[in-house]
Amino acid sequence: MYRVDHEFHTYTFVNRPSGVTLALELVSETLMPPSFSTQILIENMPITQGQSVLDLGAGAAIVGIAARKLGASGVTLLEIEEDADKVMQINVARNHEDVSEFDYVIGDLYAPLGRRRFDHIVANPPSIPSLGEDLPRSYRSGPDGRFLHDAIQFLARYYLKANGRLTIVQGSLSNRDLSLANLARLGFSCTVTGPFETPFRDFYPFDHIRKLADAGHAEFFLRDGVAYENRYVITATIGDEYHSPVMRILDASHAGFRMLPHKRIAMTVPLAAAERQVPVEEMVKCILLKDKAGKFVLACLTGEADLDVQRVREHVPGYARLSFASPQEITAITGYELGSVAPFSLRAAIPVVMDEAVERCERVNISSGDPRLGLELARTELMRCLGDRTRVGVIRKNAA
Repeated sequence: MYRVDHEFHTYTFVNRPSGVTLALELVSETLMPPSFSTQILIENMPITQGQSVLDLGAGAAIVGIAARKLGASGVTLLEIEEDADKVMQINVARNHEDVSEFDYVIGDLYAPLGRRRFDHIVANPPSIPSLGEDLPRSYRSGPDGRFLHDAIQFLARYYLKANGRLTIVQGSLSNRDLSLANLARLGFSCTVTGPFETPFRDFYPFDHIRKLADAGHAEFFLRDGVAYENRYVITATIGDEYHSPVMRILDASHAGFRMLPHKRIAMTVPLAAAERQVPVEEMVKCILLKDKAGKFVLACLTGEADLDVQRVREHVPGYARLSFASPQEITAITGYELGSVAPFSLRAAIPVVMDEAVERCERVNISSGDPRLGLELARTELMRCLGDRTRVGVIRKNAA
């Protein structure tokens, strides 16, 4: 599985929860040595015997190999870099593991996983704030250091089994307190190991980080003229297996669907389509309208179309002077925030009017009710879940 002329280096770690010492060999070519964050993740991740593990952003597979040696029954190695599976397989074989017992997945974030769920997700995302491309790619994480942290943490509950865990390295430069607050709000209980201090690298954008610290969004300290950050290992445990209300309705109706996660919150249809990598014409956008008497109606049409408000009124007798609802009204009536409204599982029982062009789609994309997650399903399944209360007609502009 690997050439005999490969050069390997051995790295030793002590996993504190188990007390097990791990001596792992990694091929050195085209590979950086394990980072400080990789080290503290391996040394502090609490792997339970027999659990399934997702190594998210697996790189050379060192964390996944460590998880397997600590007792994981199955390990999925997910990495965005093409051909990474070749290096991962070399390292797996070198460490005397059966290559076939690992699942090698190339893709971005959770997108390639479908509806798979795991007992444990482990991740070491970049967390150094950067205004642009002034950092190496493996360190970049947006202007506040949270770009990948937010995506990983907010979406993890969709990929964890009941009582599943997310173990993630969090730096003090990317607002650890915000991560803990977000995870708690999402239903996780958290334990924190650390701090583990590490000096700034020469390429860190010090002036930008200092501004974040002055605003309370980052923390660092100076010792003998050297700047240091702290890193922590957060283990967040979910309770019951999580499904959004929209997903629960689809599951109860035995409607098959595909989850399409977003790295970014997308507030417009074109941005959401780009995040999901689907045609905008397959997107179903939902627009809440109200009449002068305060009655509401939900209008749904394909992503590229413009809404003709007067045509909607033709399908809801008794409604007059329709206008667009406010963001506050959208949340109060639908239960969703602006930009994440789904066509069903609404908080209030209101009529739904669907443009007839939707019925010409084979597959459609709707919101899950979560601004970071879309759902793709057959149009026939969507209409079946909507039921008889939905009215179908022409409600878009410029329709013949």
